[in-house]
Amino acid sequence: MKKSIPLLLLLSSAFPCFADSNRIGSSWTDFRLGDSSFVGVDYMFSGVKVSGEDPKPKLAGLKAGISIYEQISLEANYLQGTSTGDVAGLEFDVEDSKGLYLLFKSGNDTSFGVDITLGYASTKLTVTGEESSFNSSEEYNGFSWGISFYDSFPSFENLQMKIGYKSLYDDENIKIDGFTLGFNYYF
Repeated sequence: MKKSIPLLLLLSSAFPCFADSNRIGSSWTDFRLGDSSFVGVDYMFSGVKVSGEDPKPKLAGLKAGISIYEQISLEANYLQGTSTGDVAGLEFDVEDSKGLYLLFKSGNDTSFGVDITLGYASTKLTVTGEESSFNSSEEYNGFSWGISFYDSFPSFENLQMKIGYKSLYDDENIKIDGFTLGFNYYF
């Protein structure tokens, strides 16, 4: 419960609250599906925390999204492992992660802002040991979230650079998360 209160406060700040008399008739049911869409690339410096160990495999990914209401978008995300993390003779490889998220934006597409993503991810983790002493492949499915800061370039307003944090999976036994660096292009 203590962790969710700051997250809810941060999420509530993603929605601007102001009165605008020019928008009479606009409501939460005034969906604008497809007003803007985007594609992007990410590189994730991940960590897998399991049994007190913390290997750091790397991931690269693609994402695409479409707006469903003003500052809310639907985002599909695919990450693939680019390197493994080694700890105590075991090799940890996040093979891939597929996710579907609601993306809440605090600003418009051409200015500095904060994104919060809430959704579901399916992440495949493979652990291999020397020779055939230990081999395991598990798929972790569940709640996933992230927060990122973005800004556009003055001469390329449709291109954004993003830096953030994403949690792909988290429970008592294992946590898969990391920092991301990426670009989005809006059209």
